[in-house]
Amino acid sequence: MPSILAIGFQEICDLTATNMVWQSSANANRWVNNVQKHFKQAYPNDEYILLGHDQLVGVCLAVFIRRDLAPFV
Repeated sequence: MPSILAIGFQEICDLTATNMVWQSSANANRWVNNVQKHFKQAYPNDEYILLGHDQLVGVCLAVFIRRDLAPFV
């Protein structure tokens, strides 16, 4: 079981001029929520929490850690 999981996504939104100026986090939030659901299925005995995520236009990076390790981060 991994201690830290870093997941990167590319092209999570269309690269238009509007999206570059008025960036929305809705797509990133949707992907992060989906990943969390899959972690629960893949690792039923461990709980992973979102340490943080960030989006830059069409690229998103999310970092998860096991809940038992949270006090050490």
